[in-house]
Amino acid sequence: LSAPRVPASGISGLFYEAYPLNACDAIINGPGLLIGSIPVFAIVERGGCKFDEKILNAQDAGFSAVIVYNNEEGHDLISMSGSSDDVRIPAVFVSKSAGETLLEYSKQIGARCYILPAIENTAWSVMAVSFISLLAVTAVLTTFLFVRRYRLRHLGSRLLLLRDSYGMSAREVKALPTVIFKCLGDGQGTSDTCAICLEDYESGEKLRVLPCHHDFHAACVDQWLTTRRPFCPVCKRDAHNKNEEPPPSESTPLLA
Repeated sequence: LSAPRVPASGISGLFYEAYPLNACDAIINGPGLLIGSIPVFAIVERGGCKFDEKILNAQDAGFSAVIVYNNEEGHDLISMSGSSDDVRIPAVFVSKSAGETLLEYSKQIGARCYILPAIENTAWSVMAVSFISLLAVTAVLTTFLFVRRYRLRHLGSRLLLLRDSYGMSAREVKALPTVIFKCLGDGQGTSDTCAICLEDYESGEKLRVLPCHHDFHAACVDQWLTTRRPFCPVCKRDAHNKNEEPPPSESTPLLA
């Protein structure tokens, strides 16, 4: 049917039953000029003649649009067919129950209804909406995971910096092994000077041995590890890691 489309914003107006109801003959109760500029819709029943004949009769009677309702039970709607090119007002098709409801409301003075355009290509519209929604959800999840990963990495870096800045805990330091220094005489034995306080070891003093095998006065190195840096003052090896090989230095040469 070559009737004008309902505007995207829809149309609003008064509505009432056409007489005759099937609008197959000239409608005698048209709105005329009494309504003024307010649109008036004709409620018309399906059957008796072609759709374009009904709409042309409503158009000639002065109606602004036509609401054709089904004369059979069921919720299936049909597309109205017709061949006339003279139709200049919109027409919509509704179910029988909807039409009967409109007829009841039309008896109320000043009753109005809104006609909205039907969604065409419903399958494509649903597919497009679903695809866009999927893209939106994917974008949100990707952004969330990226931000979460970045924050975790940033937090890990901060924790490492904090650990390096504030040293080891007293409990971690106490877990490092200790030995009692014994002077072997004749210059034999381990280094006999603490690299932190530069004092010579005396027999019976307790020394703290780090994973790199460097030893210091326990009191000196404990203070160093807890208040300054968690690595060896000599070779800079991390005192946390017991399995890492110490880097080459004057005390730990490349070749053993």
